[in-house]
Parts: sequence; structure tokens; C-alpha cells
Amino acid sequence: HKDYFINENTSMEETYNYMNEKNITGVPVVSENNNFTGIITAKVLLKEIFNTDMVYTPGEYLDSIVGVADSIKGIEKIVMLVSVLILVFVSVLMEYSFIAKERREIAIMKAIGFKSRDIMKIHIARFVILIILAVLISLLLTVPLTEFTVGPIFNMMGASYGIEYKIVPLEVYVIYPLIMALTTIISVGLTSIAIKRVKTTEVAGAE
Repeated sequence: HKDYFINENTSMEETYNYMNEKNITGVPVVSENNNFTGIITAKVLLKEIFNTDMVYTPGEYLDSIVGVADSIKGIEKIVMLVSVLILVFVSVLMEYSFIAKERREIAIMKAIGFKSRDIMKIHIARFVILIILAVLISLLLTVPLTEFTVGPIFNMMGASYGIEYKIVPLEVYVIYPLIMALTTIISVGLTSIAIKRVKTTEVAGAE
């Protein structure tokens, strides 16, 4: 604006207050003879006040975090892969534990007419119920836990206000739960094949 200007001898503090008062991000500088000598911007002013080069415009800041966003996407995939591997390990371990603990019960079920595949379906159904409950609980806690764990990190970075957590419904409510459910079903299904090795003669060991 043509009516907005400061004298070249104006202090940084006065310049800052003037720009805030006029709600402007840059102001022309004139000499004692009212000759135009340049323009000072809010970015330059803040660098001088805080003695740092780490002052960015919104566009520059977005450009600076593009690499971070790409890294986060890569980390997201790694976390998903690790989660799947852990789920496979836990599912297999738990199913083997159940079979070992329930061998005599399985033998009794076979003795009274249950086929191996029927018992396998029962074992798989048990895990399906557990995974459904786990998914429902995780969906309910997604936003609160995200705010609780990630919020302090943004606060340390100075982004205390205006942070919105964007949740992609297709990924959070469909794709990831399906991956977890299918991983569990396949892991338990393959592990439950061990049920076929349980013989009806093991009933004799039952109390």
C-alpha cells in the first residue's frame, strides 16, 4: 500500500509492531529524504530478530517437509509389515499352544464323530472372534491414541494449535483390518493342520 512505509532508521521492534498493526507482511523503506531504499519483509525481519535462517513462508515450509512426508509413508509400510509378521508369529504360537493344551479334548471330539476339518473350523472361529474384537477396540482408540502419542511431538516442534489428524477411512476401517483378519485366519488355518495328527487313542490319557 502506498501509504505504508517506514524510515530506514526505524528499529526492528518498531517495524515489527508497525507491520502487525497494519496486518502486512512487507513494507517499503525510505531514507531521510523520502527516497525509496528497499522493502523489508516479515521473513527478513524475523530472521534478524531471532538471529536464525530457519524462518519459512508457508510454501517454503511445505516444500521442506515433502521429504519427511515421503519418509513417513515408507515408515508406515515398514510398520505394517512388522505388524503382520508379529501377528503371524503370535497366531501360530497361540494355535500350537491351544492344540498342545487341548490334545485330549480334540481326541475325544474325534472319538465321538467330529472330523479334523470341523475341529479346525472351531479353532479358526475362535481367533476370528478375537480379531474382530481387537479391530473394534483399535478403531475406537485410533484417534484418542494418535492425539495422545503424536500430539506432544507436534507441541515440541512448536505446532501446538491447528493440528488436524487426517484419517483415510478406506485404509483405517477397511484395508488394514482386512489385512489383519486375513493374516490371522491364514496363519491359524495352516497351523491347525496339526490337529490331523491327534489320534483318537489319546483319549485313553484323558482323566
